[in-house]
Amino acid sequence: MTPKTNAITRRHGKPFNYFQLGKGFRQGADFMRHMKASAERLLSEATRAGAIRAVTRCPICGNDDTDEQFEVFGFPYRQCDRDDCGHVFVATLIDGTFRDEFFRDDDEYSRRNYCDPTKSAFRLENVARPKVDHVLRFAPHGASSWLDVGCGSGEILAVLKEVGGWDGVGLELSGQDATFGRDHYGVDIREQLLADFRAHSPDARFDVVSLFGVVDCLEDPVALVRESAQVVRPGGLLVTEDTNYDSVVTRAVRSYPRHPTRSNFNGVTTVHQFNERSIRRTFAAAGVEPIAVWYFGTDVFEVINQWCFADETFADSPLAEALSDLANDIQAAIDARQQSSNMLWVARKPG
Repeated sequence: MTPKTNAITRRHGKPFNYFQLGKGFRQGADFMRHMKASAERLLSEATRAGAIRAVTRCPICGNDDTDEQFEVFGFPYRQCDRDDCGHVFVATLIDGTFRDEFFRDDDEYSRRNYCDPTKSAFRLENVARPKVDHVLRFAPHGASSWLDVGCGSGEILAVLKEVGGWDGVGLELSGQDATFGRDHYGVDIREQLLADFRAHSPDARFDVVSLFGVVDCLEDPVALVRESAQVVRPGGLLVTEDTNYDSVVTRAVRSYPRHPTRSNFNGVTTVHQFNERSIRRTFAAAGVEPIAVWYFGTDVFEVINQWCFADETFADSPLAEALSDLANDIQAAIDARQQSSNMLWVARKPG
Protein backbone atom coordinates (compact mmCIF):
# COMPACT_ATOMS: atom_id res chain seq x y z
CA MET A 1 0.00 0.00 0.00
CA THR A 2 1.43 3.38 -1.00
CA PRO A 3 1.51 5.80 1.96
CA LYS A 4 -0.16 9.17 1.81
CA THR A 5 2.05 12.22 1.51
CA ASN A 6 -0.03 14.43 3.79
CA ALA A 7 1.68 17.24 5.68
CA ILE A 8 2.55 16.43 9.27
CA THR A 9 3.61 18.46 12.29
CA ARG A 10 7.38 18.34 12.76
CA ARG A 11 9.37 18.90 15.93
CA HIS A 12 13.13 18.82 16.35
CA GLY A 13 15.36 18.38 19.37
CA LYS A 14 15.27 17.37 23.02
CA PRO A 15 18.18 18.41 25.28
CA PHE A 16 19.45 15.50 27.32
CA ASN A 17 22.31 14.91 29.77
CA TYR A 18 23.32 11.33 29.10
CA PHE A 19 25.88 11.32 31.90
CA GLN A 20 23.17 11.59 34.55
CA LEU A 21 22.10 8.06 33.63
CA GLY A 22 25.51 6.80 34.70
CA LYS A 23 26.43 5.94 31.15
CA GLY A 24 29.50 8.08 30.71
CA PHE A 25 32.21 6.74 28.47
CA ARG A 26 34.00 5.00 31.31
CA GLN A 27 30.90 3.88 33.23
CA GLY A 28 29.01 2.64 30.20
CA ALA A 29 31.79 0.69 28.52
CA ASP A 30 31.22 -2.54 30.46
CA PHE A 31 27.50 -2.48 29.72
CA MET A 32 28.11 -1.89 26.03
CA ARG A 33 30.56 -4.80 25.98
CA HIS A 34 27.95 -6.91 27.78
CA MET A 35 25.33 -6.15 25.13
CA LYS A 36 27.76 -6.92 22.30
CA ALA A 37 28.75 -10.21 23.96
CA SER A 38 25.08 -11.09 24.58
CA ALA A 39 24.25 -10.56 20.91
CA GLU A 40 27.18 -12.67 19.74
CA ARG A 41 26.42 -15.41 22.28
CA LEU A 42 22.73 -15.56 21.41
CA LEU A 43 23.55 -15.70 17.70
CA SER A 44 25.95 -18.59 18.34
CA GLU A 45 23.42 -20.49 20.47
CA ALA A 46 20.63 -19.97 17.96
CA THR A 47 22.88 -21.09 15.11
CA ARG A 48 23.75 -24.33 16.92
CA ALA A 49 20.06 -24.91 17.65
CA GLY A 50 19.05 -24.24 14.05
CA ALA A 51 16.93 -21.34 15.30
CA ILE A 52 18.01 -18.74 12.73
CA ARG A 53 16.98 -18.03 9.19
CA ALA A 54 18.09 -15.77 6.41
CA VAL A 55 15.81 -12.88 5.44
CA THR A 56 16.13 -11.18 2.07
CA ARG A 57 12.62 -9.83 1.43
CA CYS A 58 11.78 -6.37 2.77
CA PRO A 59 9.48 -6.85 5.79
CA ILE A 60 7.71 -3.54 5.12
CA CYS A 61 6.85 -3.52 1.41
CA GLY A 62 7.58 -7.15 0.46
CA ASN A 63 10.15 -6.20 -2.16
CA ASP A 64 12.52 -9.07 -3.09
CA ASP A 65 15.19 -6.70 -4.36
CA THR A 66 17.31 -5.86 -1.32
CA ASP A 67 21.02 -5.18 -1.08
CA GLU A 68 23.63 -6.16 1.50
CA GLN A 69 24.90 -3.17 3.49
CA PHE A 70 27.23 -4.04 6.37
CA GLU A 71 27.56 -6.33 9.40
CA VAL A 72 27.50 -5.59 13.14
CA PHE A 73 28.25 -8.24 15.82
CA GLY A 74 27.83 -11.00 13.24
CA PHE A 75 24.44 -9.71 12.08
CA PRO A 76 24.30 -8.64 8.40
CA TYR A 77 21.98 -5.82 7.35
CA ARG A 78 20.12 -5.43 4.06
CA GLN A 79 18.30 -2.46 2.54
CA CYS A 80 15.23 -2.41 0.32
CA ASP A 81 16.11 -0.80 -3.00
CA ARG A 82 12.70 0.80 -3.59
CA ASP A 83 12.92 4.58 -3.53
CA ASP A 84 9.58 4.81 -1.71
CA CYS A 85 10.67 2.41 1.05
CA GLY A 86 14.42 1.97 1.65
CA HIS A 87 13.86 0.01 4.87
CA VAL A 88 16.91 -1.60 6.51
CA PHE A 89 16.66 -4.87 8.44
CA VAL A 90 18.74 -7.62 10.03
CA ALA A 91 19.21 -10.38 7.44
CA THR A 92 20.03 -13.17 9.90
CA LEU A 93 17.00 -13.44 12.14
CA ILE A 94 17.05 -15.28 15.46
CA ASP A 95 13.89 -17.22 16.29
CA GLY A 96 11.46 -15.16 18.34
CA THR A 97 11.47 -17.56 21.30
CA PHE A 98 15.22 -17.05 21.78
CA ARG A 99 14.83 -13.30 21.59
CA ASP A 100 11.83 -13.26 23.95
CA GLU A 101 13.90 -15.16 26.50
CA PHE A 102 16.57 -12.48 26.33
CA PHE A 103 14.08 -9.71 27.13
CA ARG A 104 12.61 -11.81 29.94
CA ASP A 105 15.85 -13.00 31.51
CA ASP A 106 18.74 -10.57 30.91
CA ASP A 107 18.94 -8.95 34.34
CA GLU A 108 21.81 -6.67 33.37
CA TYR A 109 19.77 -5.19 30.50
CA SER A 110 16.86 -4.44 32.84
CA ARG A 111 18.92 -3.29 35.81
CA ARG A 112 21.03 -0.81 33.86
CA ASN A 113 18.14 0.56 31.80
CA TYR A 114 14.95 0.58 33.83
CA CYS A 115 15.28 -0.83 37.35
CA ASP A 116 17.67 1.56 39.08
CA PRO A 117 15.76 3.59 41.71
CA THR A 118 18.60 6.13 41.91
CA LYS A 119 17.93 7.13 38.29
CA SER A 120 14.15 6.83 38.25
CA ALA A 121 13.40 10.49 39.03
CA PHE A 122 15.76 11.65 36.27
CA ARG A 123 14.24 9.23 33.77
CA LEU A 124 10.70 10.32 34.63
CA GLU A 125 11.47 14.01 34.09
CA ASN A 126 13.85 13.74 31.14
CA VAL A 127 12.72 10.65 29.24
CA ALA A 128 9.09 9.79 29.98
CA ARG A 129 7.47 13.15 30.77
CA PRO A 130 8.53 14.95 27.56
CA LYS A 131 7.10 12.08 25.51
CA VAL A 132 3.80 12.08 27.41
CA ASP A 133 3.50 15.87 27.16
CA HIS A 134 4.14 15.68 23.44
CA VAL A 135 1.51 13.00 22.82
CA LEU A 136 -1.08 14.84 24.93
CA ARG A 137 -0.94 17.75 22.46
CA PHE A 138 -2.66 15.51 19.93
CA ALA A 139 -4.92 13.41 22.18
CA PRO A 140 -8.65 13.60 21.38
CA HIS A 141 -10.87 15.59 23.71
CA GLY A 142 -11.92 13.51 26.71
CA ALA A 143 -9.24 10.86 26.17
CA SER A 144 -8.59 8.90 29.35
CA SER A 145 -7.17 5.43 28.53
CA TRP A 146 -3.63 4.56 27.47
CA LEU A 147 -2.02 1.19 26.68
CA ASP A 148 1.78 1.17 26.67
CA VAL A 149 3.09 -1.94 24.88
CA GLY A 150 6.59 -2.95 25.96
CA CYS A 151 6.40 -0.51 28.84
CA GLY A 152 9.64 -1.45 30.62
CA SER A 153 9.30 -0.45 34.25
CA GLY A 154 6.22 1.67 33.55
CA GLU A 155 7.71 5.15 33.41
CA ILE A 156 5.10 6.38 30.92
CA LEU A 157 2.36 5.02 33.19
CA ALA A 158 3.95 6.71 36.21
CA VAL A 159 3.84 10.09 34.47
CA LEU A 160 0.22 9.53 33.45
CA LYS A 161 -0.56 8.75 37.08
CA GLU A 162 0.92 12.13 38.09
CA VAL A 163 -0.93 13.94 35.30
CA GLY A 164 -4.20 12.46 36.55
CA GLY A 165 -7.36 11.50 34.73
CA TRP A 166 -5.77 8.61 32.85
CA ASP A 167 -6.31 4.88 33.16
CA GLY A 168 -2.96 3.41 32.11
CA VAL A 169 -2.10 -0.22 31.44
CA GLY A 170 1.33 -1.54 30.49
CA LEU A 171 2.48 -4.78 28.86
CA GLU A 172 6.02 -6.02 29.52
CA LEU A 173 7.84 -9.34 29.04
CA SER A 174 10.58 -8.71 31.60
CA GLY A 175 9.45 -9.86 35.04
CA GLN A 176 12.15 -7.73 36.66
CA ASP A 177 10.96 -4.59 34.90
CA ALA A 178 7.30 -5.32 35.60
CA THR A 179 7.91 -6.03 39.29
CA PHE A 180 9.98 -2.87 39.69
CA GLY A 181 7.27 -0.76 38.06
CA ARG A 182 4.46 -2.22 40.16
CA ASP A 183 6.45 -1.84 43.38
CA HIS A 184 8.20 1.48 42.71
CA TYR A 185 5.53 3.39 40.78
CA GLY A 186 2.37 1.53 41.74
CA VAL A 187 1.25 1.13 38.12
CA ASP A 188 -0.66 -1.60 36.31
CA ILE A 189 1.78 -3.77 34.35
CA ARG A 190 0.79 -7.14 32.86
CA GLU A 191 3.51 -9.63 31.92
CA GLN A 192 1.95 -10.36 28.56
CA LEU A 193 2.42 -10.01 24.86
CA LEU A 194 -0.17 -7.88 23.07
CA ALA A 195 -1.73 -11.03 21.58
CA ASP A 196 -2.12 -12.55 25.05
CA PHE A 197 -3.67 -9.35 26.38
CA ARG A 198 -6.15 -9.24 23.51
CA ALA A 199 -7.08 -12.89 24.07
CA HIS A 200 -7.90 -12.15 27.72
CA SER A 201 -9.54 -8.75 27.01
CA PRO A 202 -10.90 -8.97 23.45
CA ASP A 203 -13.15 -5.91 23.81
CA ALA A 204 -10.55 -3.59 25.35
CA ARG A 205 -10.04 -0.33 23.44
CA PHE A 206 -7.84 2.66 24.27
CA ASP A 207 -7.61 6.32 23.34
CA VAL A 208 -3.82 6.04 23.06
CA VAL A 209 -1.69 2.98 22.31
CA SER A 210 2.07 3.51 22.45
CA LEU A 211 5.04 1.42 21.36
CA PHE A 212 8.17 3.22 22.50
CA GLY A 213 11.20 1.38 21.12
CA VAL A 214 9.15 -1.76 20.40
CA VAL A 215 8.35 -1.80 16.68
CA ASP A 216 12.07 -2.07 15.87
CA CYS A 217 12.42 -5.21 17.97
CA LEU A 218 9.96 -7.65 16.39
CA GLU A 219 10.23 -9.79 13.29
CA ASP A 220 7.05 -8.44 11.68
CA PRO A 221 6.65 -4.72 12.49
CA VAL A 222 3.71 -4.29 10.13
CA ALA A 223 1.75 -7.03 11.92
CA LEU A 224 2.51 -5.47 15.31
CA VAL A 225 1.44 -1.98 14.25
CA ARG A 226 -1.69 -3.37 12.60
CA GLU A 227 -2.59 -5.36 15.72
CA SER A 228 -1.93 -2.32 17.92
CA ALA A 229 -4.14 -0.14 15.73
CA GLN A 230 -6.99 -2.59 16.25
CA VAL A 231 -7.15 -1.73 19.96
CA VAL A 232 -7.16 2.03 19.33
CA ARG A 233 -10.57 3.67 19.50
CA PRO A 234 -11.71 5.53 16.36
CA GLY A 235 -10.17 8.99 16.51
CA GLY A 236 -7.52 7.78 18.96
CA LEU A 237 -3.74 7.79 18.64
CA LEU A 238 -1.12 5.18 17.82
CA VAL A 239 2.34 6.30 18.96
CA THR A 240 5.67 4.72 18.01
CA GLU A 241 9.26 5.60 18.76
CA ASP A 242 11.53 4.19 16.09
CA THR A 243 15.13 4.07 14.97
CA ASN A 244 16.14 6.38 12.15
CA TYR A 245 18.48 4.83 9.61
CA ASP A 246 19.14 8.26 8.06
CA SER A 247 21.00 9.29 11.22
CA VAL A 248 24.47 10.23 12.37
CA VAL A 249 24.39 7.16 14.64
CA THR A 250 24.17 4.99 11.54
CA ARG A 251 27.25 6.65 10.09
CA ALA A 252 29.14 6.23 13.36
CA VAL A 253 28.34 2.53 13.64
CA ARG A 254 29.07 1.88 9.97
CA SER A 255 32.45 3.57 10.44
CA TYR A 256 33.32 1.28 13.39
CA PRO A 257 31.13 -1.84 13.04
CA ARG A 258 33.30 -3.97 15.34
CA HIS A 259 33.00 -1.61 18.31
CA PRO A 260 30.34 -1.95 21.02
CA THR A 261 27.53 0.56 20.50
CA ARG A 262 25.25 2.31 22.96
CA SER A 263 22.52 2.92 20.44
CA ASN A 264 20.39 1.23 17.83
CA PHE A 265 22.50 -1.48 16.23
CA ASN A 266 22.17 -4.84 17.98
CA GLY A 267 20.67 -7.72 16.01
CA VAL A 268 19.00 -9.13 19.13
CA THR A 269 17.34 -6.02 20.54
CA THR A 270 16.86 -4.00 17.33
CA VAL A 271 15.91 -5.85 14.14
CA HIS A 272 14.77 -2.88 12.03
CA GLN A 273 16.12 0.48 10.97
CA PHE A 274 13.29 2.74 9.79
CA ASN A 275 13.19 5.92 7.77
CA GLU A 276 10.28 8.27 7.04
CA ARG A 277 9.26 6.35 3.96
CA SER A 278 9.18 2.93 5.59
CA ILE A 279 7.36 4.08 8.73
CA ARG A 280 4.73 5.82 6.58
CA ARG A 281 4.26 2.55 4.69
CA THR A 282 3.86 0.70 7.98
CA PHE A 283 1.16 3.12 9.17
CA ALA A 284 -0.62 2.94 5.81
CA ALA A 285 -0.75 -0.86 6.06
CA ALA A 286 -2.29 -0.52 9.54
CA GLY A 287 -4.91 1.98 8.41
CA VAL A 288 -3.70 4.91 10.55
CA GLU A 289 -2.60 8.35 9.38
CA PRO A 290 0.63 9.94 10.66
CA ILE A 291 0.03 13.44 11.98
CA ALA A 292 3.29 14.32 13.78
CA VAL A 293 6.95 13.33 14.01
CA TRP A 294 9.56 14.42 16.56
CA TYR A 295 13.26 14.01 15.79
CA PHE A 296 15.70 13.73 18.73
CA GLY A 297 18.57 11.51 19.76
CA THR A 298 21.97 10.86 21.31
CA ASP A 299 24.03 10.83 18.14
CA VAL A 300 26.81 12.97 19.54
CA PHE A 301 27.34 10.59 22.43
CA GLU A 302 27.52 7.65 20.02
CA VAL A 303 30.18 9.41 17.95
CA ILE A 304 32.28 10.13 21.06
CA ASN A 305 31.66 6.56 22.22
CA GLN A 306 33.06 5.17 18.97
CA TRP A 307 36.15 7.34 19.25
CA CYS A 308 36.66 6.16 22.84
CA PHE A 309 36.75 2.54 21.72
CA ALA A 310 39.05 3.44 18.82
CA ASP A 311 41.47 5.19 21.20
CA GLU A 312 41.40 4.27 24.88
CA THR A 313 42.93 7.63 25.84
CA PHE A 314 40.23 9.66 24.09
CA ALA A 315 37.72 9.65 26.98
CA ASP A 316 40.11 11.78 29.07
CA SER A 317 41.20 14.06 26.24
CA PRO A 318 40.49 17.80 25.97
CA LEU A 319 38.63 17.12 22.72
CA ALA A 320 36.25 14.66 24.41
CA GLU A 321 35.63 17.20 27.17
CA ALA A 322 34.91 19.97 24.66
CA LEU A 323 32.58 17.80 22.57
CA SER A 324 30.74 16.66 25.70
CA ASP A 325 30.19 20.28 26.76
CA LEU A 326 28.89 21.10 23.27
CA ALA A 327 26.86 17.90 22.90
CA ASN A 328 23.39 19.46 23.10
CA ASP A 329 24.31 22.28 20.70
CA ILE A 330 25.72 19.83 18.16
CA GLN A 331 22.77 17.48 18.64
CA ALA A 332 20.35 20.35 18.00
CA ALA A 333 21.94 20.86 14.56
CA ILE A 334 21.67 17.13 13.85
CA ASP A 335 18.03 17.12 14.95
CA ALA A 336 17.23 20.12 12.75
CA ARG A 337 18.52 18.16 9.75
CA GLN A 338 16.36 15.17 10.77
CA GLN A 339 19.46 13.00 11.15
CA SER A 340 18.67 12.07 14.77
CA SER A 341 18.85 8.51 16.06
CA ASN A 342 15.18 8.55 17.14
CA MET A 343 11.83 9.43 15.57
CA LEU A 344 8.68 9.66 17.70
CA TRP A 345 5.61 9.30 15.48
CA VAL A 346 1.99 10.08 16.30
CA ALA A 347 -0.69 8.60 14.02
CA ARG A 348 -4.47 8.93 14.24
CA LYS A 349 -7.02 6.22 13.60
CA PRO A 350 -9.85 7.43 11.38
CA GLY A 351 -13.10 7.81 13.24
